[in-house]
Amino acid sequence: MPYSIVFAQLPIVGGTAGHNYVALIDDAGNVVKEMDGLATNSNGQPIPIGTNSTDTLKVYEFNGAYFYSSSASQATMFSGTAADAQALWARAQDAMAAINALNLAYPTYGFNIFSPTVNSNSVASTLAKAMGLDEPTVSGRVQPGKGNVILTPEQLAAIQAAHLLPAPGGSGGGGNNEAPLTPPPPPPPPIVIPPPPPPTGTVTVGDPVPVPPPPPSDPDPGNGDDPGGDDPGGDDPGGGGGGVEYGDSRATVSLLLQSPDHAVPKSHGSLYSDASVSSLIQAMAGMNTSGASAPLTNAPRPQELTPPLFGSKAA
Repeated sequence: MPYSIVFAQLPIVGGTAGHNYVALIDDAGNVVKEMDGLATNSNGQPIPIGTNSTDTLKVYEFNGAYFYSSSASQATMFSGTAADAQALWARAQDAMAAINALNLAYPTYGFNIFSPTVNSNSVASTLAKAMGLDEPTVSGRVQPGKGNVILTPEQLAAIQAAHLLPAPGGSGGGGNNEAPLTPPPPPPPPIVIPPPPPPTGTVTVGDPVPVPPPPPSDPDPGNGDDPGGDDPGGDDPGGGGGGVEYGDSRATVSLLLQSPDHAVPKSHGSLYSDASVSSLIQAMAGMNTSGASAPLTNAPRPQELTPPLFGSKAA
């Protein structure tokens, strides 16, 4: 007969409720150890049930049977070699020490109404979890606190890692229900704080901004399309010089005749022969055929010359 660890129950409150505990049984069927969570008074003595606010919950290990009997409601959690059973029981002993260090209050009459109940049944559930064994259900009695594990996953994992089984899986008879070690939960992901935006007015160095090329220069700064010329009148608001203007594939003759007192601007748009243009300019300037000039006192100002005199601007 192999060693075994059982999950057993003592009927209480007229058999309507149950007190759960664990026991280690040898290959001869004898109870080697029993472990119970019990209410404890202010004198450090275990009592059947806590009724005072000063009562605490403590875990006790007994040599031999304390409540156990072969007729008790029970289920086997582990069956295997003595070495494996002792290693699992050592985990339960470490869990007992960790629970007692918490100095937990025992709920009045064994249960809470407005918060989770932590009592003797919670101790039995925690001991099974610490050993890495599956907790069974042994009866349909009321069992307040059952399934409430007192220790954290990190504590349980450390306890299990401290007592590895000499022969994993049990080398004795079948029925080894050891659960795998409970790994601690992974750490939470780090909190990534984005960098603050650059202060207002800071220039971020990056790719250079392309600069568009300057517009092409006007080959004839005196034509009528240049608003920056110095010709104050006439049909050319921006022209002030002479030369040849190229537009619409036709040449516009632009001439300037200067005298000590007057300047005659060019005309726009009409296409004349060289002789016609010369005659027109001589008439405007009051010149005789010999080339002598006369003052233009009676000549109209350039702004008084009307478009019909010079023709319409070429399209």
